[in-house]
Amino acid sequence: MASEEQAPLSPGRRVKVFRDPDWPGPWPDEPLGVIEPILGEPYRTIDLRDSTINVPQSDRRLMREYLVQFDQPQRDTDGDGPYAAAVIWEKYLRPLDEIADDDSEEARKRRSSRDAALGQVLKSPEKGDRRT
Repeated sequence: MASEEQAPLSPGRRVKVFRDPDWPGPWPDEPLGVIEPILGEPYRTIDLRDSTINVPQSDRRLMREYLVQFDQPQRDTDGDGPYAAAVIWEKYLRPLDEIADDDSEEARKRRSSRDAALGQVLKSPEKGDRRT
């Protein structure tokens, strides 16, 4: 599913996360969730044409990635987690017919807090949690 072919998903859109047919990831339980903005933007675009990135040849293109707030916390393929949300490539997302529209003060505060935390991780990833 190329970025040029699929219209972008909007924040508030409900999605199902699908497993890759060639490996048990990225999220083995195929969770449901809601698209949330990433640092105030509806999605980010990453360039997978870079040959230093280890992806199948069929993925060597521009790819959107979305922040998905899971309905239930999830463990990733390595068993790490549980995670409340994750940034996921568009190729693993299928929109559902429902749209969640939570613009309450509490939801705005959650998004603001999450954006601040994500911004800090992107700015200084070396300060992240180092578990042994």
